[in-house]
Amino acid sequence: MVDKMQASIWEDISSTFEFIFFEALPRFWQGLLMTLIIAGLGILIGFCLGILVGAGRGFGGKFISKLCGLYTEIIRGIPLIVQILIWRYAFPGLIKSITGYDIYGPFMNPGMIATIIAIGLNSGAYQAEIIRAGINAIPTGQTEAGLSVGLSKKQVIQLIVLPQALRHSIPPLINEFVIVIKDTSLALAVGVTELTSIAQSLTSDAPGQVFTIYITSALIYLAICTTVSFLSKFLEKKLKIAGYGTQKRRSLL
Repeated sequence: MVDKMQASIWEDISSTFEFIFFEALPRFWQGLLMTLIIAGLGILIGFCLGILVGAGRGFGGKFISKLCGLYTEIIRGIPLIVQILIWRYAFPGLIKSITGYDIYGPFMNPGMIATIIAIGLNSGAYQAEIIRAGINAIPTGQTEAGLSVGLSKKQVIQLIVLPQALRHSIPPLINEFVIVIKDTSLALAVGVTELTSIAQSLTSDAPGQVFTIYITSALIYLAICTTVSFLSKFLEKKLKIAGYGTQKRRSLL
């Protein structure tokens, strides 16, 4: 009796490992590639927007600062899944009803593009606030010193304030990047075959391995996010600067 139970247990373990290594992992790699593409492009778009909007809020005049603030408030006030659905269905449908033109075109992956746009815009709003906080952490005396030695306002921003602000913002920015990686799972809602979508399809093909499938996908996400967090600690140590007290900045534009 005991021998039969042991044999059954080992058979279950063997079949589980066989399923993971020969069926699940090859498909997970495909989903992982899509996840990394969406996350990478979303982070890049968000970072570019974050610098522009954060600088606009930190250095811009009243109108520019209010406009940038409106963008961040609107984006942060709408759930990301809703933003993805808007870019996948609502906005293209509106354009097509007016112009008859499909903005995504017949050869594109509309779900992937909509997700990248939505994640980029969403992350840009959060990164903008992080960068703005980094700008505010730089003492205004440094700005005044730069102006006093003959630097232009643009040079002060580019050469003195922004480099320090970005270094100061590394920990929260990396945290935002980790959030973006996890947010890619929402692409499932628009039919993108990323990690979570692959996991769901695997559960349909192998209903007896549901626990194994979702735990494997969770471990893959955990490995990615842990790696990014480790790199952030390394960068933080290499580029760390002393903390600054926040002071109210004067408009440079």
